[in-house]
Amino acid sequence: MIQWCVIFNPKANGSKASKFKNQIKSMLEKSSMSYDWQETTHAGHAKLITEQAIERGILKFLVCGGDGTLNEVVNGIMHQNQVASNLISVAIFPIGNGNDWARTHQLTNRKNELTKLLQHGTTAQHDLGKITFKDQEVVYFINVAGIGFDGLAAYMANKAKALGKSGKLTYMVSLIKALKIFKPEIAHIKWNDHEFKGDLFACIAGIGKYAGNGMKLVPDALFYDGMLDITLVEKISKIKVIRNFKNLFSGNFFHNKEVRGFRTNSIEIFAQGLMTQIDGEVRQSDYLKIECLPAALQVLVIR
Repeated sequence: MIQWCVIFNPKANGSKASKFKNQIKSMLEKSSMSYDWQETTHAGHAKLITEQAIERGILKFLVCGGDGTLNEVVNGIMHQNQVASNLISVAIFPIGNGNDWARTHQLTNRKNELTKLLQHGTTAQHDLGKITFKDQEVVYFINVAGIGFDGLAAYMANKAKALGKSGKLTYMVSLIKALKIFKPEIAHIKWNDHEFKGDLFACIAGIGKYAGNGMKLVPDALFYDGMLDITLVEKISKIKVIRNFKNLFSGNFFHNKEVRGFRTNSIEIFAQGLMTQIDGEVRQSDYLKIECLPAALQVLVIR
């Protein structure tokens, strides 16, 4: 019986992922695992492959791609209703552009790393984020969702990616372009017994720590604590944002009076035309509710 569904995205990282294909297959053969090899051909395909694999009784998934491919697999798992999600396992060989979820778990695409993961990896319970939009559409994320400036920066980066540009430098250029045109929106945010009303620069909800090619936007996030880590940034000058670029990668930015961090199990955000990135994929809505789903999935990591 086939145990694993291997989902390979040849277009990950501007199609640079293709060079890993033979290396991945060689490592899979070394592991002696029984697997079904599937390659994605278009956006949304990984989600469909995942749903169909679960229908065939496969409950283990190896994602060979980036954060976007992983997000599609997660949504495929969460939108099917045949098997409880916490009985399904996911592993990743990160060959995407940012690989931010893998960075939290210190997973790389170095030679023989996949063999090490499959043979000596540990299964861990992993929280997920759930976003409900104004039209009741539901989307899930395993890493980070960012609203406001973070959403616009991801939108600009995705436009560059569509032109075949990728990498940290491309994201930084996209960040600067987004900063030039971004205007904070008046927002109303509610969590627990607290609320914020005012000009919003960004609100980041994290299960993982990293987003945007290694920026540590939610530095204290724990993927297993059953809580969302929130970084809330009020209206802030563009000069101060530029001065803090270095701190975005170290997570050392909470000394700024416009920035606060807290934990919550859910948060609601109201604002006109919210641009939101969900593990790098961008949506727009006037309202969204973000919730944490504790221990919703099993992941394979190296400890």
